[in-house]
Amino acid sequence: MNTLEQINNNFEYFSKSEKKVANSILESLQKAIHLCIASLAKLANVSEHPVNRFCRRIDTKGFPDF
Repeated sequence: MNTLEQINNNFEYFSKSEKKVANSILESLQKAIHLCIASLAKLANVSEHPVNRFCRRIDTKGFPDF
């Protein structure tokens, strides 16, 4: 299962902050794939912690693995 499928399949289980991360990725996919964790967190208007939680929720080991 690819990353976009993981996001879509798990979206309803994400916390409010994780949904912000998911929406930011889905709305700006080409931009998001090149961002560091701090920039992605800023784009989603969350701290870095929800970004890491989001990444683990979609079966990666954290942001570097994402």
